[in-house]
Amino acid sequence: MLDPDDIATGVRRRAATRDLLNRWGWTYFVSLATNDPMLSPTKMRELIRDWDARVNRKLNGPRWQKQPETRLWSVYALEKPTTNPHWHALVMIEHPDPAKRAWQLEQFPAIAEAAWIDLVKSGTVDVQLVYDQRGAIKYIAKQLTNSLQYEQLIFPGELK
Repeated sequence: MLDPDDIATGVRRRAATRDLLNRWGWTYFVSLATNDPMLSPTKMRELIRDWDARVNRKLNGPRWQKQPETRLWSVYALEKPTTNPHWHALVMIEHPDPAKRAWQLEQFPAIAEAAWIDLVKSGTVDVQLVYDQRGAIKYIAKQLTNSLQYEQLIFPGELK
């Protein structure tokens, strides 16, 4: 039987996460599926770290780690970690140079897909512009009442 205190804690945690995520203006909503139910949460974290690095490198060049102001600002939520593990991400592109930002906005969908497919041959990618920020945040946070999924949440700036 579910403990009512655990349920209440999960609901509060999800609400607080939604409030936090609403502080930023997200550009893209991304889904990254492996289509491999055997991958562990640890392996999924390795994959998202590699994907984030590859996308940042393509968008910002080989010195991307030394330029934090140009990096993607992203949050990653692992969904269905024990049956169909996949990531949902909110990504903000805010390069200080307007011309570079425009290029990044144009190139991001193709770069994001190529980087994931290079890492996960059986993977699928869906990249969408965020038109309804509250809806995108609600979707990414929908399963954060679950402790396992909340523990796998990766906040902006955590991947370096």
